[in-house]
Order: sequence, then structure tokens, then C-alpha cells
Amino acid sequence: MGLMDKLMRNYEIWKIGKYTKRRAALTPEFEQRDKEYYDSNYKDGIYTHNQVGSESGSISRAKSFKRALSRKDTKTVRSSEVYNDNPNGHYRD
Repeated sequence: MGLMDKLMRNYEIWKIGKYTKRRAALTPEFEQRDKEYYDSNYKDGIYTHNQVGSESGSISRAKSFKRALSRKDTKTVRSSEVYNDNPNGHYRD
């Protein structure tokens, strides 16, 4: 039985590898850059040089995006514990 277990384990590993490996045909093409390029062209995730659009517009979009991320969500998360505590459908907010 040891041989069958080993064969089954190797088959499972092969299947996992087959479906999880990166496929070059499906990934988008991009230019690989080195660390110096990113250090010289980006600051805090913002492109530092002028692009085709206005620089102030891209910076204001980045700031508004950061502001949106920093806002706290006010929605109450409904979980199974809350549902099980209140089987009649009355939820605490």
C-alpha cells in the first residue's frame, strides 16, 4: 500500500502544480524594472514625473483615494453568530 499512497500523493501534487503555476500566455506583458527606477520615479506610490495628463489631477485623485481608504465603514457586519443569537430575524445594529 505504500507504493499506491506515494503514487496518489505525487499525482495530487502534480494536479495542484498544473492548476496553480503561472501561465505565460495568460499573464499580461509588462516591463520589469529595477529598484533604482522605482526609487527615482515614484514617491509614496505616486508617479513623480509629469505624464500626459495634469500632475495636480493625479495627485488629487491619489489623495482622495487615500482619504476613502482611511474612512471607517459604518455598516454592521452580519455574521452567523448574530443570526443564531436572533433567530426571529431581529438584528442588533
